[in-house]
Amino acid sequence: MSTRREEIPAQAGDEAEAGLLDSLRSIVLRWDPQGRIRYINRYGAELFGYDPDELIGRHVIGTIVEETDSSGRDLAFMIEDITRNPEAYADNENENITADGRRLWIQWSNRSILDDQGQLLEILSVGQDMTERRIAELALRALAASSRDGDQGLFEQMVRNLAQAYDARHAMIALIDTQVSDADAVGWMQTVAHVKDGAPMPPQRYPLPGSPCAEVLAHGSLLLASGVRTRYPDDAILQDLGMEGYYGVRLMLSDHVAGLVAVFDDQPLRIRPWNRDLIHVFADRITSELERQQQESEQRLAAEVYHNSNEGIVITDARLRIERANRAFERMAGHSEAELIGHSALQLGRTVNERRVLHDMLRSLREYGYWWGEVQYPRPDGSTLPCWLSVSGIPDGAGGIAHYVALFTDISEQKRAQERIHHLAHHDTLTGLANRGRFLEALDEALRSHQILALLYIDLDRFKPINDRLGHAAGDQVLQEVARRLRHSVRSNDLLARLGCDEFALLQSGFESLEEARASAEQTANRLLRVLTRTYLIEGQEALLSASIGIALTEGQKPIHVEELLSQADIAMYRIKHQGRNGFRFFEPAMAERVQRRLGIEERLRRALAQQQIGLHLQPILNLDSNRIHVVEALARWDDGIESNIGTEEFIRVAEETGLIVQLGQRVIERTLQEMGNWRRKGVEVRASINLSLRQLAEPDLVVQLEHALHRFDIPADQVVLEITESSMMEDAERALSILNALANLGIRLSIDDFGTGYSSLAHLRRFPVHCVKIDRSFVEEIDGRPGARNEIVRAAVAMAHGMGLKVVAEGVATPAQRAFLASLHCDQIQGYLISPPLPPEDCLQFVRDWNQTAAGASDHA
Repeated sequence: MSTRREEIPAQAGDEAEAGLLDSLRSIVLRWDPQGRIRYINRYGAELFGYDPDELIGRHVIGTIVEETDSSGRDLAFMIEDITRNPEAYADNENENITADGRRLWIQWSNRSILDDQGQLLEILSVGQDMTERRIAELALRALAASSRDGDQGLFEQMVRNLAQAYDARHAMIALIDTQVSDADAVGWMQTVAHVKDGAPMPPQRYPLPGSPCAEVLAHGSLLLASGVRTRYPDDAILQDLGMEGYYGVRLMLSDHVAGLVAVFDDQPLRIRPWNRDLIHVFADRITSELERQQQESEQRLAAEVYHNSNEGIVITDARLRIERANRAFERMAGHSEAELIGHSALQLGRTVNERRVLHDMLRSLREYGYWWGEVQYPRPDGSTLPCWLSVSGIPDGAGGIAHYVALFTDISEQKRAQERIHHLAHHDTLTGLANRGRFLEALDEALRSHQILALLYIDLDRFKPINDRLGHAAGDQVLQEVARRLRHSVRSNDLLARLGCDEFALLQSGFESLEEARASAEQTANRLLRVLTRTYLIEGQEALLSASIGIALTEGQKPIHVEELLSQADIAMYRIKHQGRNGFRFFEPAMAERVQRRLGIEERLRRALAQQQIGLHLQPILNLDSNRIHVVEALARWDDGIESNIGTEEFIRVAEETGLIVQLGQRVIERTLQEMGNWRRKGVEVRASINLSLRQLAEPDLVVQLEHALHRFDIPADQVVLEITESSMMEDAERALSILNALANLGIRLSIDDFGTGYSSLAHLRRFPVHCVKIDRSFVEEIDGRPGARNEIVRAAVAMAHGMGLKVVAEGVATPAQRAFLASLHCDQIQGYLISPPLPPEDCLQFVRDWNQTAAGASDHA
């Protein structure tokens, strides 16, 4: 449309007209054919960010429009075309810019102003700001476009349109980063879509603490039109970007916080009524898309699980007819899915499962919609596969069942493991024999059934030295060989068990009478002793063993507990050990009495040791050449105060059996060295001879203890003689040799006690660093001055010891005839009641003084 110049006022600057135009909420713009602005009302100028006078004379291109808009449209051509053909642009909408670079969408109505000759004088453009409507349209278009599934740029397009809707430089969608370590537990976010000035940005990971995003996740939303940098000074990203405005809304997924969507700008955000809630609409759509993606992921995962699971999965109809079966079930069943489809899952298992199991399954499925339990699945080769089956119903939406899902777990390995565990729980892992627990269960069951039983308790003799000398691996081989020999020497219905390290037990039953049980046990014990004493060849080395066997019988009529019968066999076994080992004994009631007595002595002896009530006596040892006393033997004495008939040998034996001998021996050593120190200070110097037991010899710190005691009481080491029995040395010869060498290196003298009662050979004796031997009293007591076998044994022993360069001490000398005979053999020293009984230390000191003074006087007189 065109208008003649005279139809409008000649001067728009007329005050009345100017006031009217400035009051309009529309843009009034007049510009010449060259594109220069001739007039703009105040509303329009301020909308573009100018004062009206600033725009007069300026070209519209570069001032209120750019040469091309954001969509690529050529606005410079449009302006030129309007001047040529104004009628074609009577109504036109295009993108405009403000002084600060913001974009506006203006709906223009253009009219040409002609002069009197009909030539174009200027163009009158009246515009309406359509920016908000345009942004709303774009937002709705974006939401409509986002309904198309599979658009990979969906989130990017949504944040781009969201940024335009809020005229913001930035918009993003960020999700909580769940792939964090414990060290990163403070919380991180990962952007999935981010645009800046309309351009996509690469994914970025950023921390939550101290950021506005943390507040969004905590409270649901946060709107700060301005001042965000001031409120969150610790957010490095906000500070670097110089952000001023921020608007974020939380994204919820399956009732948990998933992330957020936000817009932010380095200028204050322009929040208007129409766009205040728009971000919430976008958040809902983003959440819908995330849920769809999650469902697709879960479906893909479910499909992967179904096809690749190691557990068999079967889907049936409501009548339990197979519709689907995965590869794992095909392997379990030995049939393909095609062969299984249509068959009744229940019928397939009916041939090998109890009717009760199938009935229980059907009842549970009808009542509860699920069932689980153990079943046997038949295979084509006739075998069965143990499975744990879990069946669940899938509702049809009408209150019924549409399908059943059955999950089959192959538990054959678990079954084998359970059998193995059961075997291990009841058998010894080293020997394969029944273990203690299994044996006690069987014994208890047999006793409850009132059977006639024979219980053989077998304890290996001298196993520990073999174990220590050859090593634990060799010791294990010995035990395995022992078990093999025992197994081949008993009846098939006998129960053989390993109770402990070197302890075994045998339970025999099925007897008609106690006499039959006794005869069988005796026959078996003799057979076991024979096979166990045969040489063992272990890693090229020979080893010898024997056994001590205690036997307890029960006639089946009188009630007896497991512990009591075991105790009886154990008592009988220890009885044969004390009698020399390598044999068997039947339990007798008198043995129990001895055990009770031993327990009483043990209890009182423990108390005596704790209260230091063990005394010390010293017995002089006479040197036959000089007729002087140079050595005294230390002997423990105990005045019980309760029972006067406890002999020294008895309580020493109890101490050895219970291990109290270590504490007792240490007490004797300390008391003896203390007395020797007192004697030295009184001018009397003699050697102290102290007995050393097998248990003490096995103590790892024996040498250190002795060295400490010598230093403590200031006793020279060569003033101490340790007496060790032959049997103690040979129990573990290699270990004994090592310890005795260490003691000899200290300067301590060593003596073999009870010489002649053991089984030592000359070769063995030569290996040990001994200085003398002591002939056992059992040989000396039978010396009567007349020719006889015992005399010859003593004569041979003295000659053999002297031949090896050893001194000889004879103990138990009680008569002048015995002394005379020993002197004729050139025995070096004698000890016994002929010289003096054991005396308290003070009495012994006086006796030694008197004896030696008398001997010295006699020597001077001679």
